[in-house]
Amino acid sequence: MRRRWAWALACLTLAGSVRFVMAGRMPVEADEPAYLRAAYRYAVLLRQGDIEAIPSLRENPEHPALVKLLYSLAWLIPAGDRWLSDALWGARLMSVLFGAAAAGLMAWIQPAAGLLLALHPLTAYYTSAALLESMPQFLALLAVLSWRPTSRRGACWSYLGAFALGATGAAKWVYALPLFPASIGMLRRSRSASILFALVAAVSFVALNPPMWTDPLGYLREAIRYHFAYSASEHVRRYAFPWYQPFLWLSRSLPEALILILGLVGAVRGLFGSAFRKRVAWGALSAMAFLLAWPTKWPHYVLVATPFLSLTASDALIRGRRARVLLSAIGLLSMTVSVRMIMGQRPYLEPDLLAHRIPKPFDARWEGIRLEGLRWEGTEAREGVPSLVVCWRPERSADSNLSVFVHLLGETPNPRTGSPLWSQVDAQPLGGAYPATRWVPGVVFCDRYRIARPPDLPPGIYLLTTGWYRWEDGYRIPLREGPQDLRYPDALVIGRWVVSSAGE
Repeated sequence: MRRRWAWALACLTLAGSVRFVMAGRMPVEADEPAYLRAAYRYAVLLRQGDIEAIPSLRENPEHPALVKLLYSLAWLIPAGDRWLSDALWGARLMSVLFGAAAAGLMAWIQPAAGLLLALHPLTAYYTSAALLESMPQFLALLAVLSWRPTSRRGACWSYLGAFALGATGAAKWVYALPLFPASIGMLRRSRSASILFALVAAVSFVALNPPMWTDPLGYLREAIRYHFAYSASEHVRRYAFPWYQPFLWLSRSLPEALILILGLVGAVRGLFGSAFRKRVAWGALSAMAFLLAWPTKWPHYVLVATPFLSLTASDALIRGRRARVLLSAIGLLSMTVSVRMIMGQRPYLEPDLLAHRIPKPFDARWEGIRLEGLRWEGTEAREGVPSLVVCWRPERSADSNLSVFVHLLGETPNPRTGSPLWSQVDAQPLGGAYPATRWVPGVVFCDRYRIARPPDLPPGIYLLTTGWYRWEDGYRIPLREGPQDLRYPDALVIGRWVVSSAGE
């Protein structure tokens, strides 16, 4: 027992450390702002005490509400002004907590599997983000834990598994799918026990998903219809991932490929093993079957299978000294890949950004957008390549996508463009992860911009300007307040850059 506790704590600590560092360095993932927006709307209702309105909230109706309700705490805890970086950091910490807990729980079930899951690079990455992956993965493993022999715990332990099965579906539908084959096997008992098992799972599923409280069947139809329509949408078809793409996601590095191969071998062997190994094997094979059959092939989907593959891979490894050596090698390789992945990311949530040490040099406002902060990065930024952080406060959501521009404009026309434009950055907010149609009014977000210095830049005085335009047709959003040059009426002048000679 002590050894099992030691393994669980070691894997929990290791997984938490890797994910904590990753959470501060990884860029904003495409779906994070969408879930944070939904969490913000839940937080508003909770702050107002309007609990009755929570079931009727239809934000991201294709996904259950449990994780988004959890992330609403990230909006409720801070006081004063609301910054997206605060909520993002808070939600990521919650994701890290459940991701580390999943690794610890896995180590309690099987120590070698806990190590593999703790260091699996793709799993570590997506359980460090404010996505929907960490909590359902932990709940799914709680259900797996209930599959173990229950001689001392009796039927109550299987009902814990029923609760975890329903809770997993309330966190994210897809994570419950690999649990069904084993759950059906557990129903082969007395009729009354089977009915009670199914009832506990159904009650936990509905109780933890408020949108189902008023119209459960209608909500299910809406969610299922959305997923099938989305899987056949132009957005999915445009990527044209092959049917075997999950294998590619699961073999991006050598340790991931080894876990995949050993996991599939262990799953086949597990079909002829004990009742517990059979259940885990069916979970791994059904997860892979779903990933291969479902048209949507996003990389984070494979986290449905990685816990089961870690278990079946460890089952293939735990016998013999050579297997232990191979396990150690996979662990070291996974650690190396995870560390390289972390170090390859430029820190996004820096301490200065979280402390809101972004000065506001002047008031500036466009239609629906305010400048909230401006900071030059690096002590030599003004003399070298302009690099800056700009913070924006949207006053309302936009009806169409907006892009920001940062232009370097000179007195001498650029012979390549025939205009004063010498260098520029045009970007969607947060690299396209936070489109204007999803903005949360009043919540500040910050972006970084780097302006390349042309090698043939002649001496002179240059203006660094910024502004917003409509992405579809290039329409400039009018500047209502702030320093500007009459030649560029819709651009805010954020700095002047003096170049004394072509080499300085």
